[in-house]
Amino acid sequence: MSGAFARRAGLKAIGHSSASTLYGTEKTDAGIAGQMEIGGNVLHDLHVYFGGREIDTDGPDGLMGFDLLAAIFATVNFEKSTMQIEDPDATDVAAVPGVHVGADLSAGIPATLMNVQGKSAVVNAILDTGSPREILISSELLSKHGLHMTSVGIMGGCGTLDDMSIGPIIYDKPNGCTDDGFAVHDALLGYDFLKGLSVLHFDYKHAVMILTPRKS
Repeated sequence: MSGAFARRAGLKAIGHSSASTLYGTEKTDAGIAGQMEIGGNVLHDLHVYFGGREIDTDGPDGLMGFDLLAAIFATVNFEKSTMQIEDPDATDVAAVPGVHVGADLSAGIPATLMNVQGKSAVVNAILDTGSPREILISSELLSKHGLHMTSVGIMGGCGTLDDMSIGPIIYDKPNGCTDDGFAVHDALLGYDFLKGLSVLHFDYKHAVMILTPRKS
């Protein structure tokens, strides 16, 4: 969370850590929040990190990380701008409508395989609702697989890809930018890309994501 919010909440630093962002690694303070309420659900003794420069100047009061989401069944409704959290043990995942895709959680972050330009290339895509960007990929991915990216606007390194797909869901001409901080077959799907979905479910316990596209 932001340093400004942490001060308003009366949080005290009990140690120090670091946070990795798209802007590099930053030093942060570490502390414990005795209680936090999210939609009527009360959590106790949470480890929190605060004081990073970027989140202070450009971001919201805080971000809920994957450690929190790993303990719940989360439903993000992009059309209604709501998030619902449930007990994963009380949810019949097989009965939830949508496209079920497996999530690789080996790095502690949900990622899934995604095809680019038909099946010209396959990337390990991280879904990140905290990122405002559409798609971030390595420029090496374009050159290595001969992918098409049509330049748009005046920003170098950004353009329109032919298509990307997750399972049967095909995104036609999605916007993306290159970032050489990414490994050649890694990609990040930010909020502007994810809002093409109607509903997104995270089920960390069973390593499954359930996607429902918006109706055309």
